[in-house]
Amino acid sequence: RATERSSVEPGQNKGFGMTIENITAEMTRQLRLQDSVRGAVITDIDQGSPAARQGLRPGDIIYRVGSVPVTSAVEAQRELNRVPAGGTALLRIIRRDQTSSKGYQELFLTVTKN
Repeated sequence: RATERSSVEPGQNKGFGMTIENITAEMTRQLRLQDSVRGAVITDIDQGSPAARQGLRPGDIIYRVGSVPVTSAVEAQRELNRVPAGGTALLRIIRRDQTSSKGYQELFLTVTKN
């Protein structure tokens, strides 16, 4: 599991309880994403964390934090780090969904930072 060494490094976001990484070409294939999809992929969720309580899952792609579009894990981490303890972040995510005609769902989730 990656650990956070600086405020903008991809890895574990301790306040939200999730680990995020850049989307790689391999992930694009595994998740069956279009090549144009940009953002940060959630690779791990801590049990009982704010992210887990709100239903975030490994494989979810964060592409917007609040009103700010994010195209990488560094950008997502930077925006998440701006949220103070006890504050909330509105995350716009893409989740694979075989039952959807588009093959994915677009979700809006509010997560409170510990």
